[in-house]
Amino acid sequence: MSVFKKSFAIIFIFFCISGFSKAQTLKLGYIEFPPVFSTDKNGKPQGLLIDLAAKVLPEAGYEWEAYSYPVKRMVDYIVRGNLDLWIGLKTIPEFKTTTIKGSSSLLDITLKAYRLGQKPDIIKREDLMNKKIIIIKGFSYGGWVNYIKNPENKVLYTETYEHLAAFKMLKAGRADYVLDYVNPSEKALQKIKIDALFENTISSFSAYFVVSKKTRDAQKVIKNLEKTYQRLKKEGKLQNQ
Repeated sequence: MSVFKKSFAIIFIFFCISGFSKAQTLKLGYIEFPPVFSTDKNGKPQGLLIDLAAKVLPEAGYEWEAYSYPVKRMVDYIVRGNLDLWIGLKTIPEFKTTTIKGSSSLLDITLKAYRLGQKPDIIKREDLMNKKIIIIKGFSYGGWVNYIKNPENKVLYTETYEHLAAFKMLKAGRADYVLDYVNPSEKALQKIKIDALFENTISSFSAYFVVSKKTRDAQKVIKNLEKTYQRLKKEGKLQNQ
């Protein structure tokens, strides 16, 4: 065989092998829970943890696809292996023996009630009765929005698309409270000065990587994701997390 033919054969084999070494694709399950997860008007996933996935998964060497399901179906699909990955609560009972859970707390999802002056804390939904509040349009607030919008509960609410606009309205005295999540609130409050602003936590949970045990190389996947997350965090590339 000539040198040319040998070289051609080596190159051909190399490209054939490369074709079979395509990156593993992980199917990420998410629920409609803005601003953490949601689907935009074009059908594309968005949210705080979708943004995190978009940074970490490719850096870890994986391609990925995201699918929105109701909570029960998403959990069932993770257990069965129809989905590979969930980023969120790791204490779901069905995940106890069917998944491998990461140890890194990726993001604290904290809902707060912001107010001017010494008004009462908002602890439970009933505390909102006869109060003027501002909410962000599209947010579910962990189910609270249904209570808020029910006329029988006598909650006087105003909706806005913008976090900064919500705090401007609060500063102007147009409401008693703003209900918002810490991550977007902190960004908004960097742009406006509000004296005597108080807050209290309504709910909070930490998000973790959770991989189905039926995912190919599940142990390797969780190890790669954790390692990549820690590296990106150390390099300062996950400032919003």
